[in-house]
Amino acid sequence: MKKRVLCGALVAGAVITGMASAENIGTYYQMGTLYDEPIVWRCVDEDENGSLLLADEILTLRPFDAKGTHDNDYRFLRKNFGSNRWENSNLRDWLNSDAPAGEVQWSCGNAPSEGNVWGGYNEYDTEPGFLNGFTEAEKAVIKEISQKELLSWRDAKNTTMATDGTEVHISYSGPIEGQLKNFDNAFSYTLTEKVFLLDVKQLYKVWEKSDILGDRYYIGVLSKKCAENNEYPYSVGAGGEWHTWLRTPFATYIGAETVRHLWNNGWIERAHPYLSYIGVRPAIYVDAENVSEGEGTKEAPYILGK
Repeated sequence: MKKRVLCGALVAGAVITGMASAENIGTYYQMGTLYDEPIVWRCVDEDENGSLLLADEILTLRPFDAKGTHDNDYRFLRKNFGSNRWENSNLRDWLNSDAPAGEVQWSCGNAPSEGNVWGGYNEYDTEPGFLNGFTEAEKAVIKEISQKELLSWRDAKNTTMATDGTEVHISYSGPIEGQLKNFDNAFSYTLTEKVFLLDVKQLYKVWEKSDILGDRYYIGVLSKKCAENNEYPYSVGAGGEWHTWLRTPFATYIGAETVRHLWNNGWIERAHPYLSYIGVRPAIYVDAENVSEGEGTKEAPYILGK
């Protein structure tokens, strides 16, 4: 099988490292498992952090955050519907945990249990953390990076969380093209993590590359294992386009407790965080020097961390 160095070149037997080439966009990789199934990733962008890999399919359906007591609440909206703050969300905790079943620590204090999520569907308080399905070598490949995080109106105005920005992000429901208005000047702060959901700007960059990735690649489809393990009875089956969470909050005053998600018609909408039928399509940045066998295609992806 072919071997490839993700962000370097082989010259006279030596590895010369550096930022990955844009030619890498569209390449497929394999690393980690969920539901005992290998996870396939695809390079969707190259930036200052390196190669951005996005799960090729929607891996699971589950709530962004459970209802319960949350700080900086307003009219009990977070208590009744969950919080849209990515930093303390159940999804961020789960994605970045390698804890065994039932031992993931929930930083908001509210476990995503059957009684705390919409309809009692797709609770995950007794499951192992997402990174529990990765070997130590695979976890070492994932880069820990710091990223800009937008703040909702409530968190930006009523706390000292914002470390950058001068105005609330303009949020509305509609196509991707209009979602970046005042993004660069919006109230924000910085978080450090390994596994995350795309924000509206990263999703926009995926959409921009439709000529490389495919016309509707930015819209996720359910994996076979996702469909098999889903409890919500009205979603599409394996291979069908479905809704996916973003980590960007809906920032304006009206609906400030909600979080952005990509509808399966391609529009950006907002939803209560405790809704349990929206898909999870994680993203990671990878270390540049850990690619082994494979062809880089969907059928024979490059193997990471082996």
